[in-house]
Amino acid sequence: MALLFDLDDAHQAQRVFDESAARQAFERAIGHASKLDGKPALKLLGEFQSQIAVVEAEVLAEHVMGDGDTRRAERLLDDGKTSKGERRKKAKRAKTMDKNKALADKLGSGAMSEEQIDVIADAADKTDGAAAVDSALIDKVAAVPPEQGKTIAEEYVADKKTAGGIQSEHDRQRALRRASKFHNKNKSLDVVSIEGDGVAVKAMWDAILRRADQMYRRDGGRDLPLSQHPRTNDQRRFDAAYELICGKTVHPNGTTTPTTTTGSGTRPQIVISLTAKKLLGLAPDETATQHGLGLIADSVLGDYAAHADIIAALFDHNGKPLWLHRLQRYATPTQRIALILRDKGCVLCGADPTQCQAHHTMPWNAPGKGQTNLNKLVLLCSPCHHQLHAEPSTKTAPPTPAPGEPDPPHQTKHHQPDQPPPATQSDANEADSRQTEAAI
Repeated sequence: MALLFDLDDAHQAQRVFDESAARQAFERAIGHASKLDGKPALKLLGEFQSQIAVVEAEVLAEHVMGDGDTRRAERLLDDGKTSKGERRKKAKRAKTMDKNKALADKLGSGAMSEEQIDVIADAADKTDGAAAVDSALIDKVAAVPPEQGKTIAEEYVADKKTAGGIQSEHDRQRALRRASKFHNKNKSLDVVSIEGDGVAVKAMWDAILRRADQMYRRDGGRDLPLSQHPRTNDQRRFDAAYELICGKTVHPNGTTTPTTTTGSGTRPQIVISLTAKKLLGLAPDETATQHGLGLIADSVLGDYAAHADIIAALFDHNGKPLWLHRLQRYATPTQRIALILRDKGCVLCGADPTQCQAHHTMPWNAPGKGQTNLNKLVLLCSPCHHQLHAEPSTKTAPPTPAPGEPDPPHQTKHHQPDQPPPATQSDANEADSRQTEAAI
């Protein structure tokens, strides 16, 4: 037993000696760097930092579970001074570098920075680890600044995603949406937290930013030096959220009055990129991207289309816009006159045209279906209109007859409500070279 104690004491003494020697060596290295000029000093310190980050990742990787759960590693980093986000980022980095040891070599040698490794780690987290071992992606990210690397990684993730997968993730986020209130003991502040799907959260955040900008202008805008503004950016955002939720105007001194207006009167603009095939319902597996957010679920795309005016754009193979046109949801007065001349009245019951509405032969809120063109519209009275929307059928407008020929009859095609009608070959050929952007 005495021998065991002696061995323990010897190991402890050796550990203390090694740690002391390491500290002395580190202090000498830091002291040397501090004597160098700006750029050489920063370069050397950066090398030290990269090597420390490699060792830190190796230590953390031992605490990442076999199923990829990083919570144990995150707890190891909880020193009361490091934020949750930073702990999560370091644990994710360790997980990714453990999956691909070459990343540790690149970080240690200075071939990649911690930020670039984090770009790969984020992409790996969204692609079930695939990005961590994709050498082509890693080389591309390593060759550019982190900001450009993020764009490259986002495109990589988008290529790996499917429409079904995006919809499932959106549904998962929607199911977990929540709002909570708690007290931050460290800051002695009350907190309201809102969590949910990216589309809804971005819409709320954008609304807060717009209202905060209105406040900035209301408080003096650019005419007033920033140091003299009565509110900081963070304070304006808080007050903006309060105004939007509570329907009151918040003044710089903290007093409130009932809001007399609902906003600037302008609608927010959302830009969506998708191929014409996706818009026409010919490529259900393709994805749509909301600029400033990322990939969106098909249900979100359908919801946007149901409440939007759309601006369509055609691009050449280099991505240069060739054509821009505003698509209207409702028939114009001229189109309505043409419909009356052609259909005479309700095409189902013959009701007077003054009691009729222009009906899209396919719903406007279905991607690519509700085109407000004369050959895609028919006149229906309100009762028939509602009845048709309740049935899995589509009213087909007749083709324009040749001079002297009788008007061809309207046709009713039955289909499943959640399935698009079969597209023509001309639709498919025309869609091959198109991409559409929707401004909502």
